Amino acid sequence: MSEIVCRVCAGPFDGAVQAWCPTCLATRWFETRNLIRAKHDPAVAPNTLDTYRSIITPRLKADLRETLEDAAARGSWFWDRDYGMWVHVTERPLGRAPGVGIPAGREDPDHALDCLFIAEADSTEEAHVFAADSQRHAAQIRAGVFEPLGACGQAGCENLRRPGATHCASHAREADLGPEGATEPAVRGR
Repeated sequence: MSEIVCRVCAGPFDGAVQAWCPTCLATRWFETRNLIRAKHDPAVAPNTLDTYRSIITPRLKADLRETLEDAAARGSWFWDRDYGMWVHVTERPLGRAPGVGIPAGREDPDHALDCLFIAEADSTEEAHVFAADSQRHAAQIRAGVFEPLGACGQAGCENLRRPGATHCASHAREADLGPEGATEPAVRGR
């Protein structure tokens, strides 16, 4: 374990497995406007779309803060090469399937989905949640679509670097730090 103390909330976290303070990250996601987009919101189902979509479960929506806290603590960061964005992925947050899949042209789901994705997870304005399949995600990792978050750029450090930065929270340079020097990367991107 490589304990790091958050510069905002002073909470400890393991830099070898968590790029950002999970408490601050979950709070930031929870405060994001439009975190649950209409096409993934169970409140607007049933409705028919021309494309496949996932909707999150009503229980996930009701337990959103607790779900985001679990995701921030257990999930993993990936660079999505197809969409050019950071995503945060958690299998079965709180031990539950986070959503269901609905085929194009149908209004009823036909299968459960076991991963919670937070797309644009490093953004305070664009982060949004949806459900996905863990086996498909694993195949996309093997195919190189998703690149796992790398290690800190400091020699000998095994901590995870922050998304969009070159160093971990302990070795963050001023250019890597965002507002108040804590949970935001200064620049989005790889």
